[in-house]
Amino acid sequence: MKKGKPWRSKKVVEKINELAPQFPYLKQALVAFCKGAHETWKRFTSEYTPGGLIDEATQEERNLAWMPSTNDVNEGALGQFCVMIRRQHQLTLLQYNACTMFARNETATFMDEVFTEDTHKYVWELARQKDTSEKNRLMDIVKLQEEKIAKKMAVKKKKSAKAAELANRISQVVLQFSKREIVKLKGEKLRDQFDAFKREGAPFPKGVSRYSNVGVLKDVLKDAINEFKKEKWQLFSTLEVEDEKEGDEEYFEDYDDVSGGSSEEEGTDEGN
Repeated sequence: MKKGKPWRSKKVVEKINELAPQFPYLKQALVAFCKGAHETWKRFTSEYTPGGLIDEATQEERNLAWMPSTNDVNEGALGQFCVMIRRQHQLTLLQYNACTMFARNETATFMDEVFTEDTHKYVWELARQKDTSEKNRLMDIVKLQEEKIAKKMAVKKKKSAKAAELANRISQVVLQFSKREIVKLKGEKLRDQFDAFKREGAPFPKGVSRYSNVGVLKDVLKDAINEFKKEKWQLFSTLEVEDEKEGDEEYFEDYDDVSGGSSEEEGTDEGN
């Protein structure tokens, strides 16, 4: 990292500085690590120097020389377990652990040296005994998954019921084509009117929803009414509508001139 440049992870550095007083040899350890890494990186990167083997190798030679970044692509017990389960789907965790311990603890050599015929017979009988620990573990997993599914279904059912209730309420809304009346609407009545217009195909701008600012909802509703009167869109269905009252156009011309638009006064209704 160049001097004077900002830290890539500023929060990490701040946390380290916060915890540093608890580690009296932190600075010495960091310096020793960096010095050792500096020498090691010289050896690691020598193959990449101009004129080196890797630099002069062809693409075909590089492909042939490819190798994993680690000695074992499945390093760690978890990696080995994942590979084993992919190969033997029926294997249980208890069986995997037994096989792993058998292979790593030189159990076969021990059995050859000390096991007698009676010992083998005892082990065989012990193996035939019913062990329900694995079955119980699997049942616990199934139970947990069923609980998760039940919770998701309950949430989904609640959302569906709420959506159905809202849709039923919107279907009974009388479309209001009087801009004078639109200005008077607040809260749920205004939002329901917006949804009713949207349900009938009103061309609202993207990003506007029933939860948008009250002033925004009133503006887009008035625009939709104007577009409807210009026959730029039609109702999807035949619903009961309220026509604009006589003198409404003159009222809105005066209203816009006096208020300078609807955003300031209508914005105060946002919480309604």
